[in-house]
Amino acid sequence: MKVEAGESSDIFYLAELKITPPPKESARWCRFDYRQAGRAYSRTMDCEVELTVAR
Repeated sequence: MKVEAGESSDIFYLAELKITPPPKESARWCRFDYRQAGRAYSRTMDCEVELTVAR
């Protein structure tokens, strides 16, 4: 899906993480590594992720 610069999208990413110590606060700045048309890319975006421990 192509999203033009300065635009937003209704697409959301879902990730499953293994966190060894209990998180103390939310995470800031998200890095996404992906491949497109055979080339590898890495993008860092401003985001905030609340980390919780599964019960």
